[in-house]
Amino acid sequence: MKKRTDRDARDDGRGRIQSSPGGGKSKRRMDEWLDLYPPSRTVWEKEGAVFDDVRRKAETRKELLAMEPQATLDLHGLTAEEAVWKINRFIEESVDTGFRKVIIVHGKGNHSPGGGVLSKVAADCVSRHPLAGENGLSRGKEGGRGARWVILRQRSR
Repeated sequence: MKKRTDRDARDDGRGRIQSSPGGGKSKRRMDEWLDLYPPSRTVWEKEGAVFDDVRRKAETRKELLAMEPQATLDLHGLTAEEAVWKINRFIEESVDTGFRKVIIVHGKGNHSPGGGVLSKVAADCVSRHPLAGENGLSRGKEGGRGARWVILRQRSR
């Protein structure tokens, strides 16, 4: 087997092979090159670490979705402006306390003329808050469509 030289093919430092003209792109030649210049172990360890990090984040998300809320805010009887102020303050204080999942009870709006105002205000406020992550309407035992769960983001350090 002919030994390949750096002039024939070289690693560009990002794991890609650059071939000079006439160097060819056949699988056999690539296999020969890899036999002569195997990837370093650290490259594979880094790729594994990235995969492990993605898997860990997915497992954490499942745990957060399944966990019970750590704090509750009840908005019944508030005006829309009061609710916005309370929601923002509640999210900030919850993050500072170290909570990861909270619930905001806004009610279904059955007794309000024109439907539920607070449910729309809560959804809008939560979607705009930089520390509020994934959110949605609660399960039946937690208030159903009259409450919204929120997974909180951690502050950047």
